Amino acid sequence: MNQAQQRGVVLIVVLWITVLLTVLLVAFTATIKVDRTVATDIVQRAQARAGAEAVLNYLVAIQQSDPDMLSGMVRQVYTLNLNLMDVRFRFIPETAFISLNAAPFDDLAAAFNEAGADNAAQIAQYIIDRRTGMLAAELNDGFEASLQQPWTSTVELATVPIVSADVYQRIQGWLTVDSEHQDVNFDFADTDILRALKGNAAEQILADRDVRAVTNNGLDAGLNDIFRVQVELTSSSSKRKIEATVAFSGGKHGYHVVRWNEYNTHFYLD
Repeated sequence: MNQAQQRGVVLIVVLWITVLLTVLLVAFTATIKVDRTVATDIVQRAQARAGAEAVLNYLVAIQQSDPDMLSGMVRQVYTLNLNLMDVRFRFIPETAFISLNAAPFDDLAAAFNEAGADNAAQIAQYIIDRRTGMLAAELNDGFEASLQQPWTSTVELATVPIVSADVYQRIQGWLTVDSEHQDVNFDFADTDILRALKGNAAEQILADRDVRAVTNNGLDAGLNDIFRVQVELTSSSSKRKIEATVAFSGGKHGYHVVRWNEYNTHFYLD
């Protein structure tokens, strides 16, 4: 091998080493970016949880010092400033939502119809049939039996073939499985729920509740009632939402968490 050929081989080796180092540098940079993103997400998630827990503790403090004041706060939107985060929140009786485990056929059908389902009546009947044990399941011995299956999560609706993804996305924020009430508490129900269940009469209900003092505030039945606390946390770099279903009694903190949702929330405070 002459000198020119040796130089060519060396050049090729140097080029390969340069390419390899470049690839390693790019991979290292990408890893650093991913690690930084993951670390930032973990920190923001921890901050959001701390903010939501601060809201719950704040409400417990008010409940213990002035229950009447807490009653007047239901459905109103409030803001707290915590460590450079704006924390907006409200809490609503769970009876302000439509119960999959107790709502009558007409309410379920009306809600799914408003959500755009062409088969609203079929869906409503399926919900009732499942919770009352009217759905048949074949046993190992060939016989059929009725299985009573209460709904344990609204997410279960997403697995029901007759419920389309679009309809589920529209309606999931209207529903609850954490309270077995038949009639929706219209004093605190969202506008969409009111319009779905009451049609043209919804506007009058909205007008009436805005001009009168609300007496059915959800606390009348006692402190064991279930409430949905909706928290929106905004910092300079992110916005997160957490929804907690709680009872303001029991537990070492003065409240008991029934359900905690920070990944699949569907509420708006504006």
